[in-house]
Amino acid sequence: MPNTDQSERRASVVTSDNGSWLGTITRPLLAIGTVLITFFLFWYFVQVVNGPVQEIQGVNTAQRNFDFAQSELDAASSSLQKADAGKPEEKKKLEDAVAAKRKMLGESKAALGNAKATLEASREQRTTTKELILYILGVLSSALTTILGYYFGSSKSSADKNSTINEIAKSSGRARLEPGK
Repeated sequence: MPNTDQSERRASVVTSDNGSWLGTITRPLLAIGTVLITFFLFWYFVQVVNGPVQEIQGVNTAQRNFDFAQSELDAASSSLQKADAGKPEEKKKLEDAVAAKRKMLGESKAALGNAKATLEASREQRTTTKELILYILGVLSSALTTILGYYFGSSKSSADKNSTINEIAKSSGRARLEPGK
């Protein structure tokens, strides 16, 4: 249980006309800051839960490039098979085209593998981030409930009642009512 003298001194600084500006607004500023941080983290959590949009788009693009390279290689291979054996120059050009298409297919396959690895790493990082944010949101939600309960609930009404009773007691010369009673 806090020391009554300290509690009274703190209460007198906050409610006194002679109290410092900072002492008077510290609690409301902390309350507003907690509310804002809570709402920001809820918004950020929604962004994290939505998933790795850019990474998924990267995988889709790499997959389209791979499919395109595969179709180009198939077309070049088909042309090579249909090529006239009596025309070695034409066949050499088609063989070079098939080799180039195979190289393009290999590069597309590597890019697809990299995009998938990036997506997986992003998912792991987002899972860790999501767990941390959920923990922080739990703590802030509890604090937010307490803050709202104080400023708009029975705690505020009780504090106002105690203040009114203390003013009446002070004017009649009786003992002060301690906070929380």
